Amino acid sequence: MEGLALKPDDAERQLAALGPWKREQPVPEVLTLVGPASGILQRSELSYSADGKKGWAFVGASFFLRGSDPAASLKAVGELIQAKLGKPRWTHRNAGGELPSTGWKLSGRLELVLGKSPVEGENLLVLSISEPQGGP
Repeated sequence: MEGLALKPDDAERQLAALGPWKREQPVPEVLTLVGPASGILQRSELSYSADGKKGWAFVGASFFLRGSDPAASLKAVGELIQAKLGKPRWTHRNAGGELPSTGWKLSGRLELVLGKSPVEGENLLVLSISEPQGGP
């Protein structure tokens, strides 16, 4: 991502006040910093990919939110975001009654996406900031 130079070590130092962050590296080319739960925040993830120069390039940040009623939470969070960022750029209605995903354009090539967690079996909302990943 152009313009974002927050390297993993720097991110860990700056975010340490929020609690302990854990490094996960399922394959050598991918690194994720996973942050602790706090309030409605189940976890935070900062994702990086190998940059080909023995370093890491920031890919995106995701914040996983829990609530007793995901649909109501999605609506409330969406309204808060819309009050600050305006009308969403797109909304994707999912089949089978799944919660919709909504995206807002941020500066540069960044996009903010609100929707249901893509992790199988998780009943959480996710708020992600990244470059578009071929979505609507």
